[in-house]
Amino acid sequence: MIKSRFSFKTYLFVAMIIPTFFLPIYLFINRVETFGENCNLKFLFVSSIMLFTCFWFILGTIKRVLWIEINSQEIRITNILFSKTKIKISTFDGFETSIEASNAGNYEVMYLIKNKKSLVHISEFHLANYKELKSSIEIKMSNLGYVPFRFFSDWKRYW
Repeated sequence: MIKSRFSFKTYLFVAMIIPTFFLPIYLFINRVETFGENCNLKFLFVSSIMLFTCFWFILGTIKRVLWIEINSQEIRITNILFSKTKIKISTFDGFETSIEASNAGNYEVMYLIKNKKSLVHISEFHLANYKELKSSIEIKMSNLGYVPFRFFSDWKRYW
């Protein structure tokens, strides 16, 4: 059985997301002090941008920060909210890989495909033992190929 291990970057990433929850609350409590007397429009604009950013980070975090256990028959997936899923390896169609670029470098992402939908996202950015997980999955599933990364069209994979 192979278990995933988070990289240092994952802990840092999650730690930086936590303040995005509390900053809109702080701004709401201190909105007159922060924005002045006519604070309603300014507050609505700033808080809506912050909430959108917060939900964007949360969605990505829930989909990408995963504890993964692989044995000979199934994959057990637990997300950051401790929601657990067991999926038999034989039910997957295979996997696709992609390279995502960031300021810190390029990272490979593996998408486990079931019924032509991306079900599990395994990211090299978030997992310290990504190569070990990938080699285990390559033995058990078929490689459906490389998919070039496109920022806006890749959001379809999350829905």
